[in-house]
This record gives sequence, structure tokens and C-alpha cells, in this order.
Amino acid sequence: MAAEPTTRDALIAEMLGDIGRLHDSVESLKNVLPGQTEEVEAKITGLIGLLSKAGDAYRGQLETYTNGQADKVRAQMEKDAQAAKARFDRDSSDAIRAALTEVERTVRNTVQNEIAAPVQKALRAQQQSIWQTLGLCVMCGLIGGLVVATANLWFYDKDEAAFAALGKSVAASWDKLDGKAKAVINSERRP
Repeated sequence: MAAEPTTRDALIAEMLGDIGRLHDSVESLKNVLPGQTEEVEAKITGLIGLLSKAGDAYRGQLETYTNGQADKVRAQMEKDAQAAKARFDRDSSDAIRAALTEVERTVRNTVQNEIAAPVQKALRAQQQSIWQTLGLCVMCGLIGGLVVATANLWFYDKDEAAFAALGKSVAASWDKLDGKAKAVINSERRP
């Protein structure tokens, strides 16, 4: 996978395009003014010679001056490089901090919107369901208790008085019963 073009790559491409257009313009000028072009080239060649001589003289003076000022220039360049590095470090740290802050904000919002909110909604629905289920269980318990109490009253309370009276009469007359009757009653009492 190719790396994404950087700003520098874009500027280089734009500069190369400008140079290409300039070259095309010069070439088209040669076709339009061929005679004048040769005269201009001759003048330019002469100027180049003069510039070369002046450049040699300037270079000599510059070398003399540069040798005298080299230590000062080197020290200043090192100082400027250190200042630029410090500024770059500070600026890049600030940019990284800003980017990380933006990433943190985006992640926090995403977690809130995509994870926390749906989970909270599901929990609320689950809590509501639990309360409904508990309410239903309480209602079922009450209804079941009422059914059992009613059945108890309906079936057992009516016979209980009769059974109690029978038990009292058997107990009162127990001594008057013969052994055979006592044996039958005792056999019926055992499960």
C-alpha cells in the first residue's frame, strides 16, 4: 500500500508542473522569434562570462570574510538550530496533546452513545421487567392463598365440627366399647 502524499510531495509536484510550463513557454518563444533568440543567447553568453568573473572575485572576498567569521556563524547556527528544535518540540507536543484530547473526547462520546446508553436502556427495561414479575408473583401468591383459604373453609370447616363431635363422643364412650370395636378404631387411626 502506498503512503499518502504529504504536503511536501504536493508542493514538489506543483513546482515540477510550473517548471514544465516555463520550459514549454521558452520553447514556444524560440519558434516565434528564432533570429532574436540567437542574438539574445549571444548577449546572455557574454553576460554569463562577466558574471562568472564577478562571481570569482566575490567568492574570493567571501572566502576571506567567511574564514574570519566562520566561528561566529557556526555558533549562531547552532544556537538557531537549538532554538528551532525547542520550538519544534514545543509545537509538536502541543499538537499531539490537542490531537489526543480530541481522540479522548471522541472515544468518550462514542462509548457513551454506542455502549453506555444502550446498556442503561437495557438495564431499565430489565428492572421494569423484574418489578412486573415480582408484582405478578405477589398477586399469584395472594390469589393462591385466597383459593386455599376458601377451599379450607369450604371443605374442612364444615366437616371439622362433625369430626370433632364424633371424636368427643368416641372418647366419652371409649370405656364402654368392647375390645373388638376398640381394635377397629385403633387400626383406622394408624396410617
